[in-house]
Amino acid sequence: NAVTCMCTLHLPSPVTAVAFGHSGQLGVATEDGTLRIYEPPYSKVWKAMRNLGSEVSSLVFEGSAESRFVWVACGQHVLRFSLDVSEIIITRKDAT
Repeated sequence: NAVTCMCTLHLPSPVTAVAFGHSGQLGVATEDGTLRIYEPPYSKVWKAMRNLGSEVSSLVFEGSAESRFVWVACGQHVLRFSLDVSEIIITRKDAT
């Protein structure tokens, strides 16, 4: 059985962590302190957390149909971001 690649993401910085959310979102964290969230099968960024201060080492999605969040570990901090905001670009100051 051959394996077929369905989608390739090209990122500007090396990938440090990947996780799937409850609704099928794909979170991809990179060395430059950015977390990009995609909604497969689309390769366009749905949300991006930028300027987090250091390399993102891990992430985890939390939530239900009413509210969705992502927890991000970067440097000596763990940040929580709401995914229910209208903005596409989210920064460290938006952490809850």
